[in-house]
Amino acid sequence: MQYALDVFDTKLYTSSQANPKILSSALDTLVHISNTTIGRTALRKSNRFNILYKFSVRCPDDQVYNSTLAKLCTVINVCQEKSLLPLNSMQSAYVFDLGDIKTEVNDLETRSDSDDSEADDNEEPVVQHLMEPSSTSIRKSESLKFEISFDYWKDQDELVLTYGQLFDEFRKEIPKYNVASPLRTGKSVESMKTMINSFDTFKSSKYFNARADTTIINGDNINIDKYDIRLLANLRKSQTHKAAYLSIAKRVNSVTPFVKIAYPDWIGADIDDQSLEPLYNDNVHVSRKKLVSCLDRSVSKRRDSGDLIVYDLDYLLENISETLNNEQLSNKDERNLGAKSGFDHLHFESRFESGNLRKAIKIGTFEYDLILNTDVNSTLHSQWFYFQVSNMEALKPYVFNIVNLEKPNSQYRSGMQPIMFSVKSYAELKTGWRRTGADICYYGNYYKSGNKTHDSYMTATFTIQFPFDRDICYLAYVYPYTYSTLLYKCFSWKNSIDPATTLFRANCLCRSLNNNEVPIITITSVETNEKKIKDRPIVYLTSRVHPGETCSSWVIDGVIEYLCGHTITAKKARETYVFKIIPMLNVEGVINGCHRCGLTNEDLNRKWSSPDPKLHPEIFHARGILEYVAKVMKTVPYAYCDFHGHSNRKNCFFYGCSTKKSWSRMDLYKYENETDFMVLPILMQNCCPTFSLSQCKYKIERNRETTARITVWRCYGVKRSYTLETSYCGCDEGLYKGFHLGIRQLKEIGSTFCMSLSSLEEETKKRANLPAFNRLSTITTSPSSKSMDFVDEEQSDSD
Repeated sequence: MQYALDVFDTKLYTSSQANPKILSSALDTLVHISNTTIGRTALRKSNRFNILYKFSVRCPDDQVYNSTLAKLCTVINVCQEKSLLPLNSMQSAYVFDLGDIKTEVNDLETRSDSDDSEADDNEEPVVQHLMEPSSTSIRKSESLKFEISFDYWKDQDELVLTYGQLFDEFRKEIPKYNVASPLRTGKSVESMKTMINSFDTFKSSKYFNARADTTIINGDNINIDKYDIRLLANLRKSQTHKAAYLSIAKRVNSVTPFVKIAYPDWIGADIDDQSLEPLYNDNVHVSRKKLVSCLDRSVSKRRDSGDLIVYDLDYLLENISETLNNEQLSNKDERNLGAKSGFDHLHFESRFESGNLRKAIKIGTFEYDLILNTDVNSTLHSQWFYFQVSNMEALKPYVFNIVNLEKPNSQYRSGMQPIMFSVKSYAELKTGWRRTGADICYYGNYYKSGNKTHDSYMTATFTIQFPFDRDICYLAYVYPYTYSTLLYKCFSWKNSIDPATTLFRANCLCRSLNNNEVPIITITSVETNEKKIKDRPIVYLTSRVHPGETCSSWVIDGVIEYLCGHTITAKKARETYVFKIIPMLNVEGVINGCHRCGLTNEDLNRKWSSPDPKLHPEIFHARGILEYVAKVMKTVPYAYCDFHGHSNRKNCFFYGCSTKKSWSRMDLYKYENETDFMVLPILMQNCCPTFSLSQCKYKIERNRETTARITVWRCYGVKRSYTLETSYCGCDEGLYKGFHLGIRQLKEIGSTFCMSLSSLEEETKKRANLPAFNRLSTITTSPSSKSMDFVDEEQSDSD
């Protein structure tokens, strides 16, 4: 350790004489030492942080030293005595009372989920920290894992009663079971002795019964029956987007009341003329200056006495929330443009749907430390952000330091910029969301994190020059997609299709813990004599189980929009399949600005193997759909895909399932035809400019057994079970190389996914007849693409 520290001692030589390779090796040694508690203690006791700090100040300007400086900053911050965030409690400001319902979050899940299960390829995967099981323990765990059946329903009558109306298009062909009498209401959960009975009551009293208002709306309204989405009952085709969105948003149930509707969501900011925006190329000198400045604060622990709290969510909730009601929601941003304040600091707000700023502290003339709210009922999961800024001066360099991010790595280090929406710019020029920010750095700080894997928070810092005086701007991690937006889109999609040719239905699958409706959408072509619905396989799609992965919502939005369209391939896809789509699984997390979880502080994508009907109704009923298809319809979906976002990689790509890459020895002996699951990625490579075939992986990891992708593959035998990952950032290959992904590109991923599906069945059959060595050979690769080796190792995925 002392030798490694001596390398950075500029007394022994001038910094310009430093050998980059020697410095890199010494720094790697210090990084390794700082990864352990004993090592961090030894580094602190050495009292030689000043040596590292002085070197960072005098570090040569050559670009080769950029990564050295960034690592140096992280080592210093990691080894500092940790400070607590300036909060009264690390617990989220949003608390949802679960009553007598208790959650069980085991330690393995907490560790695995805390870094979003998206470990960088260079990071050590969580699974390596676990004890390597013996062959005996593997066999025992396998038998336990694989023999547990999802058997909440005692007979098929129960399934027909629960899900039958969601499959109306097939009902003529389904055997007629004895349908039970209407479900009883009024019994309490506590009075039931078994899981089955408690589920019956839970289902009948909260999740399936229509509300008292059963009126059918006439005129230009859409008809609403008891399985349709109730929040759409009062909407009219003649309403503007603003009026319809406002009507929906006022009736959404949030954990705490909101004070406004965010302007970009209110006006529907998914403008199609958005031009490609290049990845950010940082100014080395300016970024270094900012990094050294932050390092100076870390080493000296200097906090100016003039620090001023300018936004405090905890205070606002305690003192103001009692007077608020969602029925009063509106937006007055256009009216407030140019309004002058008696204060010389920025004004912040995030008490709107998907917003999550907790505290803003002014630490300099134009610099602010920002603390994000963690997930509801949690002390963890802070990465997504969405908040409003106002009272700014034009063209001043405002610095924002988001100081409680959790991921050890980020695309902010690789060209990603946050996004900004200017109300004045939209009002005058119809300009929507734009990438913004300069001098972007991402580094470990000296604040203590509650994360067991990474005990220091990360800071993302960027500088913004606002274009107008007294504007109102919104800043976000990636493009927001709220629950109210989804509901409005369901209304819009239904009214955009031609009912003579297209069957479109938006139903309520269930209700969430806070009594919000979870939509399920059915899309197919109207039955004809030549194209019988009973002969069409089902394609099952889900999205947004992790609320911070908003890009997944834009991708599945592109899927639905394309399927509702009039192109030849859209018509072919509708005639070939019946699509069952749950576009937003975790509606509670989305509404309340969560990043990873919902209201129970649990990752819902780790609950697919055994979802609780009370705690995880969305996952429970999403699996119920699969149970209905398997047990009542006596078939399985032709394909399943769960849409996600990825924070550490560029492009979009699949994770699939191959027995040859399974952790389980039992799987290795199963027969597998690679054509079954490899053709869809090949088709995507041929038609999607964002797709990277070389990044597709097909591992079945032990700590992913409870995810949607593997559960659907293992429990229902769906060979084409995928996760489609889309980068938060942009592309490093193909047509969009060097550019961010905008809303148009995200929707394009969804449309090309449908194009690929439209020819998947016939392409699979065609390739099945080819010689084995040639079945997967006809592919189109980009010049920068790697070899398509599907058995390549993959450390971790985000599903």
